[in-house]
Amino acid sequence: RKNDGKRGTYSYSDDHNRLGSSSDDDDKDKGKDKDKDNDTRTIGSTGTDPHDLDLGMRFSKITFPDGQVIPQDANLPLTSSDFPLTLKTASWLRYSHCPSIVVEQDCHECDVPFTKLIASVGGYPTHPSKDSSSPFWNELQEVTTVQKLRLQDADPQQLMPLPQLWKGFDMEAVAEAVHDEYPGIHHVNLIAQLMKQKAQVDVDI
Repeated sequence: RKNDGKRGTYSYSDDHNRLGSSSDDDDKDKGKDKDKDNDTRTIGSTGTDPHDLDLGMRFSKITFPDGQVIPQDANLPLTSSDFPLTLKTASWLRYSHCPSIVVEQDCHECDVPFTKLIASVGGYPTHPSKDSSSPFWNELQEVTTVQKLRLQDADPQQLMPLPQLWKGFDMEAVAEAVHDEYPGIHHVNLIAQLMKQKAQVDVDI
């Protein structure tokens, strides 16, 4: 495994298990989750298992505070085999900049397994593939298109409508507004704006 810096692109040698591996402790933490063990992924347009088309590249956004020693057992980059998170992985992720590290044991009110929640939002993320029609490349094209617009200082409303609270915001300001924002801050600001406008509460809703 090669890691160029605290975050960035990771590449694997051909003899590496590209989906990562789990220790015995991890298997115990996961309770040998049958849903995950029997996980099925969509076959690519070539009719080939996407695992065989995997280019072995991963993009990691996980960073650590300056001076923080990255734990020895930090198995970066995380892959599909690391989800749902185990207690062991969560313990070292909490030293990173990741703001909300949640494991199933933390969610006492959850009545839906995390594996089903992952499926409900579209499944595991895509990765660079040898298959040119893989959804990953369309997603990457969207990212590069937005980056070009950002460098051109384009109006963010070319991409999405902006709330009145963000009138005049450029792309950088919009990105910063949602960067690790305090929970509910935008809702609070919106309610304050509506109250100033003397909006009436519909008690029937």
